[in-house]
Amino acid sequence: MIKKFNEYAKTFDLTIKPIMSKYHHSFRVMEFACNIAKSLNLSEEDILLAKNCGLLHDIARFKQWTLYNTYTDLKSIDHGDEGYNILNEYFFDENTLDRNIILLTTKYHNKYELPNLDYKTDLFCKIIRDADKLDILKEQYLEIKDNEIIINKELLEDIKNDKICRNELVKTSTDGMLRALSWINDLNFKYSYDYLINNNIIENKLNLFSLYGETEEIKDLKKTIYDKIEKRKKYVR
Repeated sequence: MIKKFNEYAKTFDLTIKPIMSKYHHSFRVMEFACNIAKSLNLSEEDILLAKNCGLLHDIARFKQWTLYNTYTDLKSIDHGDEGYNILNEYFFDENTLDRNIILLTTKYHNKYELPNLDYKTDLFCKIIRDADKLDILKEQYLEIKDNEIIINKELLEDIKNDKICRNELVKTSTDGMLRALSWINDLNFKYSYDYLINNNIIENKLNLFSLYGETEEIKDLKKTIYDKIEKRKKYVR
């Protein structure tokens, strides 16, 4: 599958930095998906399937930037839906093994929530959603660019209510960081939480909120995040 992926990617201008960034992101998500699958003691065949799903999940990003010069879906295309179409047209025939799982992990990796799916498809969709979030949290949201830190109470309530923060409420760099942190409410595997904690990814992001002082709201945010991680780790695989 790597060969097919590279052949497709090379039809776009990889010297463009945003396009090349998605190329590298695809391989990192592939590795995260592999590690999550191994943590679940999946078979070698299913580990390979997880890797293929991870590699292909953002296949539409190349076309999206080339045509629209943006990665914002609301201003261009839904890259999950378009990825489904691209894979269906260029990558698979009807006899491709696990074709439907790869198609659906691509389609649903960027959606607010998953629909009802069969057990195996649901499992792999969750693996890719976690893998994608892990790489984004590791590689992006590394600073808060606002001149002051103001905690949006509605976003904080979303986090406390086990939700992903709503896009329409994100107006500032601080809001964007809150939304990224809210992804802890949508992680599905112990590996994912352990990775974020053991590599100080959550800690480093939370410390950014204290750059201009440790307010009661910021203390509340930190306690909420760590409490939720510890709680969720107890019942995920």
